[in-house]
Amino acid sequence: HKLSGDAQSALLKILEDTPNHVYFILCTTDPQKLLSTIKGRCSTFEVRPLKEKQMFSLLRKVVKSEGESLEKLVYDQIIQDSFCYPRNALQILDQVLRVQPENRLATATKAAENQSQSIELCRILLKGGGWKRVAEILKGLKNQDPESIRRHVLGCCQSVLLSGKDDERAGLIMEKMIDNFYNSGFNGLVFACYSIVKG
Repeated sequence: HKLSGDAQSALLKILEDTPNHVYFILCTTDPQKLLSTIKGRCSTFEVRPLKEKQMFSLLRKVVKSEGESLEKLVYDQIIQDSFCYPRNALQILDQVLRVQPENRLATATKAAENQSQSIELCRILLKGGGWKRVAEILKGLKNQDPESIRRHVLGCCQSVLLSGKDDERAGLIMEKMIDNFYNSGFNGLVFACYSIVKG
């Protein structure tokens, strides 16, 4: 979706005249930014968070393929921390499997602490807290993946809205956080939060 309109138009010919043995896999978090003519040449599969049972099955399969084993508590912690997003879960699992078995629960719990900081960020943004407090929380998140934080905040706001509350603030936060931070990184996160606070 980051391709310009002209670049997307140039891609049309390639997608149309592809040899039978060639497959293109196009992935985006913003399908609405793709030209309808590109979408028309593709099979679309919308991906959603997994259910806890599916997540457990995925993690167990990966752990088994790595020749490792984990306690159920560690699985539960990873599932809780990932919000059932496979990418998040696999990143946490990677960290967990790099340490000795006796340190694995602590490593998974550390990921939970990082998640709790993003929860606090979401709470403060929803309450309309001041920039000083938001800046303090952001400093604590500086070494975390800004894209994961963005998705976490979006997930929190989505939960608020789907609970039936007509919360304009949650909608505003989602609007400011809708674009990913792959290119802008932590700077993009800080600017989005500042824009929300100064609204």
